[in-house]
Amino acid sequence: MNQLRWGYPVEPIWTYSPVSTGPLAAGTVLLSQPVSSGYNAYIWGYFLSENDPNGNVFLIQWVNGTTVYQQMIVMNGPGTINFMSVKAINDGIPASPNTTMTVQILNAASTNALYMAGILYGQVV
Repeated sequence: MNQLRWGYPVEPIWTYSPVSTGPLAAGTVLLSQPVSSGYNAYIWGYFLSENDPNGNVFLIQWVNGTTVYQQMIVMNGPGTINFMSVKAINDGIPASPNTTMTVQILNAASTNALYMAGILYGQVV
């Protein structure tokens, strides 16, 4: 039996997008992670990296029932954020079965700017 060190009987895993090179349109989805039928998905962390001199805004998005939830992360310039928590960022409002969790950029990306995203997630019955 798994310990409930993440609050649920699951061992989360990281999934990453490939590196995307600008120019990229505003709203470009960097990462899509489907949620399996019969499961809810929780997000315990994220990895966001970009070298765009203008920075960008990342949006982590998931659907619970018919409601769209999101967390916005602002990066004012080039850099990387690697965030993990023992409590899921969507605790109490998991991504529903047969939906897709996404990470996207809200602004257009500069030419030759590199972008990459990842999430630490787990699926629970």
